[in-house]
Amino acid sequence: MPCGPINSIAEVFEDPQVKHRKMRFDLPHALGGQPPQVRNPVLFSRNTLDYSMPPPLLGANTRARCLSAELGLTDAEILSLETDGTIV
Repeated sequence: MPCGPINSIAEVFEDPQVKHRKMRFDLPHALGGQPPQVRNPVLFSRNTLDYSMPPPLLGANTRARCLSAELGLTDAEILSLETDGTIV
């Protein structure tokens, strides 16, 4: 049975291993402030990951990335879903 501590956000970022691996970083948020972000724990020797964009606001990419690109819905189909209240 796996077990371990259940930490608060503050406790997570105070953990010595989290600090050593520089897992926390801050990015400006669209609504203001700089909330903490969590870096990928996997580090590569020749390639680095770019953390230049903060997470999108809720629903910001739904139309372009999810409904259109992933599901292949047309603008008319998406509008129909919005009109009948299926999506907001």
